[in-house]
Amino acid sequence: MTKMLRLKDVCKRLGVSKSHVRRLIQSAGFPPPVKLGARASAWPAIAVGRWIARQIKESRAASKAASPRSPTQVKKISRVNV
Repeated sequence: MTKMLRLKDVCKRLGVSKSHVRRLIQSAGFPPPVKLGARASAWPAIAVGRWIARQIKESRAASKAASPRSPTQVKKISRVNV
């Protein structure tokens, strides 16, 4: 059986508020909740984990693209400026 996370648990995993989770669903491709009943929704833990992993991967790729200099080049530049 798949572990399901309620909104409170998703907020803790992401470190964000309930309203921010709702905004992520609308704008950032966060997976929508699964209806468990008339008044209950939850997220499959695996879907939340995959979204977090994708965000980490995209963040690392963006930071590599933004910083083309190697650490050695940064040290040389900072020595010149000092």
